[in-house]
Amino acid sequence: MSSDPTTWGVQPQGFVVPNADEIIQALNAGMLAYVSSDFDTDPDSPDGQVIGVHARQLALVWEALGRIHDANNPDNAEDELLVEIAKLSGTTKQGPQPTTVAAQVNLASGTTLVSGTALASIFNHPDLLFTPAQDYTAAADGTYTIAFRCTQTGPIPVPVGTLTVISTPITGWVSVGNTDPGVLGNNGDTDTILRARRDAELSATGSTTGPAIASDILSLSTDVVTVEVLVNTGNSPDSNGVPPHSFEAVVYHQPTLDLSTLAAVIWNNQAAGITSTGTTPITFVDGLGVTRTVWYTPVETVPIYLSYVLSTGSGYVGSTQVKQDVAAAMTKISSPGVDVIALRAEAYALVEGGVLDVTSFHLGTASSPSGTTNITISPRQVATFDPAHIEVSP
Repeated sequence: MSSDPTTWGVQPQGFVVPNADEIIQALNAGMLAYVSSDFDTDPDSPDGQVIGVHARQLALVWEALGRIHDANNPDNAEDELLVEIAKLSGTTKQGPQPTTVAAQVNLASGTTLVSGTALASIFNHPDLLFTPAQDYTAAADGTYTIAFRCTQTGPIPVPVGTLTVISTPITGWVSVGNTDPGVLGNNGDTDTILRARRDAELSATGSTTGPAIASDILSLSTDVVTVEVLVNTGNSPDSNGVPPHSFEAVVYHQPTLDLSTLAAVIWNNQAAGITSTGTTPITFVDGLGVTRTVWYTPVETVPIYLSYVLSTGSGYVGSTQVKQDVAAAMTKISSPGVDVIALRAEAYALVEGGVLDVTSFHLGTASSPSGTTNITISPRQVATFDPAHIEVSP
């Protein structure tokens, strides 16, 4: 940057904001040129200190002007200014969401679990409480799969077999468990995510393209995590296995998603001559009372197994901590279609306290893994990581 005021403000490369030092230099130059060549601009002099005070206040004004300028551009706007510009096109900032998990609950006939009152927790973590997403009453003695949500928001890992503690004993509630890992919540829209959702929603207007269909599904509910729509307008199956003249909505969603509303969105987005395809049929009843059936593909979870042999030294955090940290780190970067990179999984163990080296590392999709290369994840799959599937020695 420069102390030349003509290089500040609106410039070809964007809005240039000077800092306080550059403003002081410009003010000093002006005083010497227009007041007196003997003007004392030393920062320790009374006049120099006055210039410094003014410069710091002007720097705040320039910073505010820069933010106002950037607020006209969704790619540059930040914080509340980005929220306001997104509202102009109907996109609202989504708040934090809780982790959800499909829990297997053994109940006696007539037992009711009231959402917000019936609580279960993760083994050895009594502070991580989960409650049914909605009230549920057992029709008969048996085990039911019920969607539970965490009582706090944010990404809280729920490994397989850990939601096992009944925190509020209720007559008729026998047990709780989970055979699948939880779907991570989030801390709400960041500026980057809000921009991406705004762009996706704008692309959907008046269109039945793949991105438009994906946008409509994504905006359906916060239960939808990601969507990929595979479209084939050709006369033969394509490289993704999508039949001709069809589209496949690959949806990664929480167990609480209302599938009938998803079905309605898919049905209403079908263009003439194009039909939905997928692995799973879902239905809804249209305005004429007719039951309509469409197809979609729920994302398949692929459990990943990791095995480490470590060289450790002073301050080693222990194998349990390594397993938990590696599982959390790999889960954070996992999404449908994202391959498992062997080098990345190996490197996460190296940042643990007291780990000197990884002397042996293997990965695979079954216990006692022996692979050393990356694991390919298709657009219809998502890799999942569970501490119980990670071996660490010592």
